[in-house]
Amino acid sequence: MGCSEYKQSIYLWNEISPAEKEMVNKHLDTCTDCAALFKQVQLVQKQVAEVSLNKTIAPHAAQLTSRVMQAVHNQQKNSLVNRASRLLSPFQLIRYSFAALSLALLISFGLEYIQTGSGQKTQSVKPEESVVLSSAIIRSSIENRKKRKSIFSTCKTPFTDQLAYRECIKQQLQ
Repeated sequence: MGCSEYKQSIYLWNEISPAEKEMVNKHLDTCTDCAALFKQVQLVQKQVAEVSLNKTIAPHAAQLTSRVMQAVHNQQKNSLVNRASRLLSPFQLIRYSFAALSLALLISFGLEYIQTGSGQKTQSVKPEESVVLSSAIIRSSIENRKKRKSIFSTCKTPFTDQLAYRECIKQQLQ
């Protein structure tokens, strides 16, 4: 084992097994650098343990609490002022004006609906203006579409240029 591995064991002194501690102690007897590191690490761990046991009390704790509470109160007071200024910002005013306009339109459409009556008025349509859907017409339309697709697919080959393609389609349609 080299010094780097012993240094890792020094940092993990409280975590290693007694057998490993014995090996590290033998190395510390022969290596002054590792022995100095061991003393330094032990000193730092001792100081950390002492500091963690001390409970510090802030001087003038009541005054500190008062300042914190006053800052919270001021922040809440300022938030009310900020909220009022945000409500009256130009973008909010535009937003509110669109909402009012929408509401006015909704009310006017409702009043018009009430005045004209609740039922829809039907209009009479002349037969020549109407569209008649027939299953025969729809079937023939589908068949014509299939024929056109087959014409286009028979004329199109990878080696066909545009002119030959057009001529083929013209011949198929005639």
